[in-house]
Amino acid sequence: MTKSEQKICSNLLAKAIYTGVQVEVNKKIENASSLTIQSDSYSTTTNEGIINFIVNTPDPVLYKHIDTKDASQTGEYFCDALSSVIDEVGAEKTLAAITDNASYCRRAWKLLELRYALEQIFGYGCFAHILNLFCQDTIQTPSAKSILDEAVLIVKSTKHSHILGAALKDIQNSSNGEEGARRVTKTLKLPGKTRWGSSLECLESVNDNCFNLKQLAISNCKYSDRLSREVTDLILYDIFWQKVTKLIALLKPIVTWLKKIEGDQSMFYEVVNVFEDLESVLNKELFDTSLSIFNYDEAQKLSDCLQSRATMVLTPLHYAANILNPLSRGKHLTR
Repeated sequence: MTKSEQKICSNLLAKAIYTGVQVEVNKKIENASSLTIQSDSYSTTTNEGIINFIVNTPDPVLYKHIDTKDASQTGEYFCDALSSVIDEVGAEKTLAAITDNASYCRRAWKLLELRYALEQIFGYGCFAHILNLFCQDTIQTPSAKSILDEAVLIVKSTKHSHILGAALKDIQNSSNGEEGARRVTKTLKLPGKTRWGSSLECLESVNDNCFNLKQLAISNCKYSDRLSREVTDLILYDIFWQKVTKLIALLKPIVTWLKKIEGDQSMFYEVVNVFEDLESVLNKELFDTSLSIFNYDEAQKLSDCLQSRATMVLTPLHYAANILNPLSRGKHLTR
């Protein structure tokens, strides 16, 4: 088969698969009794503006995406884009449009609610996006950032040297049975740039390898030209490990809720409970005087930040869902 024939076959196959998927998507939308629209915008590697639209039936299906070309992302433009999808799938069974929390998106919600006042379609922000931003708020607090930077320094020092990486792996494999040790083969991880929950994975990978890293630091005479004195001292500094443990305790509930909300089994009524739970965790972890990783101003600022994030995303719909749902009945609401 020649290259031109291969191209023709691949194009025909791609079109056939696309048509089949499109039929299934339209069938799901047609059979759904109610729908919500999710939308997000991003730039491609060639800096082209793209807006995608996902329809929840409640199972999410990718409906379409549009190229914004030279259009500015304003509230009016985004409202028109959402409206085109709502009109195509049926405004009479569309309940809400969910976007991120940028200012132009918030403007689009208001315009959308006015345009579809009769159908009572609401607009509100993506809760997973808000939780990810709160992870960012927490990590970028100076004291937390200092702890994470030190953890990243340890990870980079071992990952960027194949000799130290091999030595750590040998220690991991041989630590089983030694007093005070548990065998840990978890690799050290670096945090992602925008997925702020990955900072927890980094901290946990370092914390789980505490014994192994200390063994590596103690045997530093063998790797004296590979592991710096700064990193060695850090690994052997007990206060560092206590701070890592405290930061993990603070981040874990946030990331646990984030993963649950991002999952297919998340429930709308639970959003209110998330903030109640996180507020309780913050009051415990931020103002613990036994070993506080934050000073009072940082702790108070982070506590205020949680309230601010809650105000950004919570709407009367969330409270109504929490009150009406038989599993919650608003029992966790305090106001």
